[in-house]
Amino acid sequence: MVGSVSARTGRRIAQIVGVSAAASLAYDLKDCHNSLEAQVKVRGLIRFARTIGTGLVIIPDYWLHSRFGVDSSSEDYKKSRSELHLRSAKRLLALCQTNGGIFNKAGQQAASYYSIPKEYTETLSVLQDKAPFQPFEYMEVVLKESLGERWKDMFAFFDPEPIGAASLAQVHQAVTQDGREVAVKMQYPGLRQQVERDLMAMTWLNKLFKNSTGIDLSWMLQEFKECLSKELDFLHEGQNAERVADMFKSIPEVAIPKIHWDLSTSQLLTMQFMHGCKVTDVTKLDDMQLDKKRIGVLLSEIVADMIFIHGFVHSDLHPGNLLVRPMPGAPQGTPQVVLLDHGLYRELDPALRVQYCTLWKSLLKRDDKLLHDVADQWGVGGYARYLPLIFTQRNLGSTAALGQRMTPEERKELNRHLSQLTGETVHYFFEHLPRDVLFILRTTLMLRPVHILLQVDSRVQFLVYADYAFKGLYVHSHVGYGYYFELLSFKLRLWLLEKGGFLLKLLKFFGAI
Repeated sequence: MVGSVSARTGRRIAQIVGVSAAASLAYDLKDCHNSLEAQVKVRGLIRFARTIGTGLVIIPDYWLHSRFGVDSSSEDYKKSRSELHLRSAKRLLALCQTNGGIFNKAGQQAASYYSIPKEYTETLSVLQDKAPFQPFEYMEVVLKESLGERWKDMFAFFDPEPIGAASLAQVHQAVTQDGREVAVKMQYPGLRQQVERDLMAMTWLNKLFKNSTGIDLSWMLQEFKECLSKELDFLHEGQNAERVADMFKSIPEVAIPKIHWDLSTSQLLTMQFMHGCKVTDVTKLDDMQLDKKRIGVLLSEIVADMIFIHGFVHSDLHPGNLLVRPMPGAPQGTPQVVLLDHGLYRELDPALRVQYCTLWKSLLKRDDKLLHDVADQWGVGGYARYLPLIFTQRNLGSTAALGQRMTPEERKELNRHLSQLTGETVHYFFEHLPRDVLFILRTTLMLRPVHILLQVDSRVQFLVYADYAFKGLYVHSHVGYGYYFELLSFKLRLWLLEKGGFLLKLLKFFGAI
């Protein structure tokens, strides 16, 4: 049996780290000027000690495993290695859940990357960006710092009970003196200082992790730091909200809360309060007699517009950030989707946006050369045949209708190719895919459970994506006669794919398209 670190050894390591942290804390507190600063330092050192302690338990576990002398190509080794990954992933999960805050966010982000062992991604995927409510007396300091000691004079009503809380802030409902119903998002006091200490702890944990496991998450940590610096500036979030509102100004079925700049600062964001229910609350959707399939199509159109047209994509489109309500002034049953939480968006590289549009064009036209060109540009030319499977669940050269299952022959061919893959090749593939592509894939998969709940066929999403991909190729180009000819050909292909692949195959054989 391969060696591992016992629970007793883990507790002993934790005790040593705890004593060291206590000594450091006693020294650190002598420079504190107020109770809030002292609380932040106490919490920070406890979280730091807990983080390093977890790392010091994981390191010897991997070290013992590597010293056991088992043939790395044997099934016993692979099984024990998988068990080790799972054991360490559970320790990291416990760390994230106990520390909370940005540790939850970091764990969520790590779970979305396919370049790390699946034991980690599957275990950490249960993390959610939630936090316990903080008492209003604790949060009021943010109101005073942002709006002044007489902040109460600005509101006719301010509910001390929060309506939501996450790792960076909690939200309260209020009404301004001029009758505006608003949501007030308040950053936790001392959060910036706590984030600095947490990031320091994560940096040390990554060093320990890299040396013992060989898994280097430095790039992810750097990206995480850059994202956090933007999320901590609520004025930046307000600017994002206005940019997205402008993007969708011609689509009344999409609503973005208006920002009240007169009541907003970098730590406090006041926005229009939007009524509605979560997109996953099917019972309320039925009560409001809203068209669930239209909601599913609308969600696909929103994401497709962000990816293919504007290259500016919401980073966290989970159901909590998607409200649905009846569209004001529209016929009964017409839904309107409200997008919330605009703190973080990903700006896609302009060249990659075009490449991604081209990828979908190649999938639609079944143009193998065009597909391989995109794969080569992404550094995964040898794995081009797997791109159709990843993005459309179809084999390269499939003649089935979009969204339909593979034929037995296609599945047999796929299994033949999959049998040739190793863990190293899969790791290489996802490691070399551009980060933007991995992000797009994550965003698309995030909405898949919502589509299933709304009973929207996957074919619908594929057709929407194909349509917007074509638009994205010409959004910044001069439109001439060639455009309209290709548009007609494109629409014909789209119709044939929706109806089935036989006619398309026949027309292609005779050179009609």
